[in-house]
Amino acid sequence: MNAQRHTPKVMSERDPNALPRKRILAIKLADIGDVLLTLPALQSVRADYPDALIDILVPPGSAQLAEMSPVFNEVIRFDKSPFDSRSSLLDPSGFVQVAGLLRRLRARQYTELILLHHLNTRWGALKHAFLVKASGAPVRIGLDNGRGWFLNRSVRDRGFGDVHETEYWQELAAAAGVRSPATRPELKLSEDDRQWAKGFVGSHSKPGQPMILVHPGSGTYSLARRWYPHRFAAVADSLVRDHGAQVVLVGGPDEVELCGTVSTFMVTTPVLAAGQTTLGRMLTLLEAASLLVGNDSGLMHLAAAVGTPAVAIFGPSNDRAWRPYDWNTGRASTNATQSRYAVVKAKLKCRPCLYTGHRLGRREGCAGRECLNMITAAEVLEAARHFLSGAHQGESPNRPD
Repeated sequence: MNAQRHTPKVMSERDPNALPRKRILAIKLADIGDVLLTLPALQSVRADYPDALIDILVPPGSAQLAEMSPVFNEVIRFDKSPFDSRSSLLDPSGFVQVAGLLRRLRARQYTELILLHHLNTRWGALKHAFLVKASGAPVRIGLDNGRGWFLNRSVRDRGFGDVHETEYWQELAAAAGVRSPATRPELKLSEDDRQWAKGFVGSHSKPGQPMILVHPGSGTYSLARRWYPHRFAAVADSLVRDHGAQVVLVGGPDEVELCGTVSTFMVTTPVLAAGQTTLGRMLTLLEAASLLVGNDSGLMHLAAAVGTPAVAIFGPSNDRAWRPYDWNTGRASTNATQSRYAVVKAKLKCRPCLYTGHRLGRREGCAGRECLNMITAAEVLEAARHFLSGAHQGESPNRPD
């Protein structure tokens, strides 16, 4: 457990070391994409309470993103992975880690806590209940699906997909008394990263040539969200052939081999950038790109955050909960002529099977994964062409009504 200290926004004029009257802790122990979707709601909290102390508790892997936000006084890192099973209770080192965390939280004397999680499992609810109650915050805000007995101010959890995830967090902000509207996630990007992106684009594309990022990965939580490498390759080759695009294969360090596999299926030669970008450089590269084509993943949400059009392929996952959020309109589902993203999905009654109702569902989908098999390269290419031609399309033709 480590903490990244930020310069407090405002301290008391009489005592610069005094804690502000309102002290808020947000908890989001999740990956980068999930943390990103909480930022608009927390920006609204900051807008309404500019003098407040606002901290966030995140895993180490998401801390860098949180540190890019101007919202937080302190980003507190906590590795929750050792506590993902009941057997962790037998490990004494876990108690030492938790005790240190709780001492730090208690010292901040939080007046309010916002839990930005669904309580989908009994074990998960118990872990969050312990952390929330032990923080000492007298006001405890969160979603309640029947397991939120430890909350004293709650919003009813209507299940995954009733509204977009970011809209659930906006409801929690409203429960905290916030009235300011949610806005696009604000992230501080360095001039060094912007210059790097400018140099990258200049080195790998010609003036006026569209640069299209292709992301065949999905993060490690659910590999079942990954469409097929040979179909990504077919889409990429068509974009080069028909639109003169420069294709860049992107992903994290764990997706270098996957991007290499896509490259071997291609007739044209892409730029291989997987594992070669920091988070800041990835964001500036997304800003400079004409389009992102990829699976349901955190990268898809990063593209939406910087306003880059995206074609998002959804297999077993719930697109109504996790689709790219269109910050130009402030809506998850928009008129087809206005949207800056396209969702491509199969028309099947059995999908989604991941994130359904109040259940996590099938993390690895089913054996056949027909929801991915049904999505063709031609369909993804058609969605991409709408953006390259300037005609935005919000849904694929497969969308079930």
